[in-house]
Amino acid sequence: MILWQLHTVRNIPASLGKHDCNNPLVLTSRMQATQDSFSTYYEYMKTQKASRSIFLDSVLRTIVLISSVMEVEIPVEKMKELIHEAETPEEILILVESLANVNPQESASHSQIVIALNYMQEHFMEDLYLEDVAKAAYLSPGYLCRIFKNEMGYSFKEYLHKLRIEKAQQLIRDTDHRYYEIAELVGYKNYKYFSSYFSKIVGCTAKEYRLSTLA
Repeated sequence: MILWQLHTVRNIPASLGKHDCNNPLVLTSRMQATQDSFSTYYEYMKTQKASRSIFLDSVLRTIVLISSVMEVEIPVEKMKELIHEAETPEEILILVESLANVNPQESASHSQIVIALNYMQEHFMEDLYLEDVAKAAYLSPGYLCRIFKNEMGYSFKEYLHKLRIEKAQQLIRDTDHRYYEIAELVGYKNYKYFSSYFSKIVGCTAKEYRLSTLA
């Protein structure tokens, strides 16, 4: 049954319409059945090893399936963008699961977004996950992921890296800490990971940035 479920998701045609209920791949229009079907898929995919391309293909077809049977309009193209920006399979599955288990009553107020941002400011140096921030803001992880970019202009991960690198720049300017020490202080246990994001966001290496502040 699980293998069939995965096979079904992978073979949904891209042209599937919201009202194409005659297609045998559309499991049902009932919300609960859709949620149950995705839960099976979700649990299965968490235990499987697959290439990124195969995994993303399966997930994107799942979005098409959910979009075809849900009464709530799903911005498929925006979801695709968020999925490609996610860094781990877990983040992707949480995001898609939120579509299958959408709560029409859930909406984020400005104060909840502020709570999320404040929590990130206070805990950026830790192993910070979307689930932690969502819990602090009383939102589901998938919902927070979907609205974060609309509110901030960055995905959750992009904003976290930006926040950490800005803190690193401050430490480079104001302290004599070594670069690997600064990396650890802002939440990067892997210096190469820190170095890569510093260069990507700032446009130069940490060493070059320090030298520029001394000029």
